[in-house]
Amino acid sequence: MAITISVGKKAVEEQEKEQGNIKYDMKIRKTLDGNLIILDHEDIDIIIMPEEGKILTLVSDLMNDKVYDAQSRMFRVLVKKGVVSPETVKGGNVYGSMEGVVLQSKDGINSGDVALMVIADWIEKERPHFEYLKAVKEGEVERLTEPDDEDSTELGEIPAEKRKGSMDTQFAPSMSQRPF
Repeated sequence: MAITISVGKKAVEEQEKEQGNIKYDMKIRKTLDGNLIILDHEDIDIIIMPEEGKILTLVSDLMNDKVYDAQSRMFRVLVKKGVVSPETVKGGNVYGSMEGVVLQSKDGINSGDVALMVIADWIEKERPHFEYLKAVKEGEVERLTEPDDEDSTELGEIPAEKRKGSMDTQFAPSMSQRPF
């Protein structure tokens, strides 16, 4: 199973007609030394290192609790699918990273391609969660920046008063009035 990259819709359609390939639409970059960097996940970047036989995950943007959870979920799936050896999953030498060793196939199947396929399926299963969180965030921003008539008041609708709020300032002297 080889990885082929086609540029343009026409080339992809022609290639699909010729071969019965599985198609994944992912953001992948290939490094100079042949590693594949998958940038589709919101919380982590996934690096498949075929030469070393490893999969490495790094923090995508900011380190938080979601990063470890995503790494743990991904490696749990890879272990259950028989792609990664469970005893090799550990924290890496980069802060917030996690890595695992890919098992080598005795049937001549390319282990890197299988790992890529399992990771692509896992990301597709995670995608609805990302889209939901993004929609909630956008809805909250819209609610705060463009409120409905029910949640907003026109200028002058609430009369101005000399004192408002629950704190009475006449009994709370300022710092300049305190003797030190």
